[in-house]
Amino acid sequence: MTKCSTIFIKAIASLLLAAIILMPHAALAQQPTAPAEAGNAVSIPAKPAEERTLPGGHRGISGDIVLLLDNSGSMKANDPDFLMADAVSRFVSQLDFNTRLGIVIFDQSVRLSYPLTGMSDTSRAEMLASLEQINYKGQHTNSPDGLERAIYELKLHAREDAERFIIFLTDGIVDTGDKQKDASKLDWMRKELAADAKNNGIRVFGIAFTDNADFQLIQSLAQQTDAKYYRASTASDISPIFDRIQNTIEATRRAAMEAAKPPPPPAPVRPPPPPKPIIVKIPEQTTGTDAQTLYILYGIAALLLMLLLALLLRGRLGQASATPGSADMPHVKLIDVSGITDKKEHSVTTPITQIGRIKGKETAGVSHIVIPEKSISRHHAVIEYRNHAFWLMDQGSGNGTRLNDIELSEEQRLKHGDRLAFGDFVFEFTEPDMEQSDATVVQASGGNQTEPDTAPNPDTAPDMENTMLMSSEEPSDSEADIEASDTPSSGEADEDMTLAEFERLFDDMDEQDKEK
Repeated sequence: MTKCSTIFIKAIASLLLAAIILMPHAALAQQPTAPAEAGNAVSIPAKPAEERTLPGGHRGISGDIVLLLDNSGSMKANDPDFLMADAVSRFVSQLDFNTRLGIVIFDQSVRLSYPLTGMSDTSRAEMLASLEQINYKGQHTNSPDGLERAIYELKLHAREDAERFIIFLTDGIVDTGDKQKDASKLDWMRKELAADAKNNGIRVFGIAFTDNADFQLIQSLAQQTDAKYYRASTASDISPIFDRIQNTIEATRRAAMEAAKPPPPPAPVRPPPPPKPIIVKIPEQTTGTDAQTLYILYGIAALLLMLLLALLLRGRLGQASATPGSADMPHVKLIDVSGITDKKEHSVTTPITQIGRIKGKETAGVSHIVIPEKSISRHHAVIEYRNHAFWLMDQGSGNGTRLNDIELSEEQRLKHGDRLAFGDFVFEFTEPDMEQSDATVVQASGGNQTEPDTAPNPDTAPDMENTMLMSSEEPSDSEADIEASDTPSSGEADEDMTLAEFERLFDDMDEQDKEK
């Protein structure tokens, strides 16, 4: 990025920053706004928690129970005092009113002694009366059909939201009077009936009364339906087992009730307090303030614009002065003495002039002189203008570069009339301004003066205190010739001498002092 571009960017940034800072004030000055008013807080009512009701309108979990009781003749021998009927009566008397109960009695046949009914004082009395059907007069033990009837009763009449239970009590094994039929019914009972109970959410609690009962069957039914099984060795053990079953059923119901409780309602969300209002106070303004503010802003904008234009103009002038081949570079030429190039004279107009067999890449500030000969290197030599002088440098050429018949080993400063040899081809370095100044004659002070080409002005001749004669001869090596041709007098130079010639004259004197 150039210096001018950097200045331009900075100026634009300054202008934009000033506009951003000042323009809001101008807008406020022209159109003052009223102070903002505080807003009222808006209360957000909390959403009431959603109420949940269990299926069927019940607030808790109820239980539906079917008692499956063995009435075979073997029970009479094991329970002569009918303690099982007493234990069942006590169990029925302790059930709450949220429970429904049914009774199935089996021996060689199966009968529904009391259908599944809700508990009340009347139904409880009827259930207890139905237990009188237990007389232990049955001939066989058809427990598979009894279990199927109990499952069917629950599937048909149980409530959807109720826990379902079967309490199965027997003192024997499956005995229908047909051994082959017994094995088939036993397999049906263990597999299909147990799976049917499991699928309908029915838990089968088993009580094996005496050691003659099929304990493995009772255990299998209980495990497959996520229930428990018990062993009653004597009739007196039946009542405590019923109490344990009742406690287990109540615990299951309480656990289901806790799981069915609705979650606590979420705490009401309080809205955040409203933010405090921001009040903008605008000071009172007197008449004429608006116009004054605008005038100040316009003046600042005008100053910034003038500054920007000045920076742009300065950047362009700086770029023009830095352009290669500008006016401060003297006009010089290379005369093709050997006549090898396409021109007799080559003007040196750029700070760098490359001499070679081919023309190099075109670059700003660089020109090329092509010598189309094989003895000339591609990049043979360079003439560079710097510090108000021209310098000749060899570029490592194969056949070398000579200045005034001396092989060039390092860069050398060029003077008017130098002969440059690139290989076998000779060029002459000339300064046309020097040629025009060779015949210039100025008057000397006092009475001694040479004949000028034209008559001097009588009004100005007496005032000239110093004179200088520029010789057209080549500068000699002797000190006297140097002083005669190059050293100016103590007075002012003739008006015909250019500034570049005057500076070159002093540069020549410095070079001669260094040689001494």
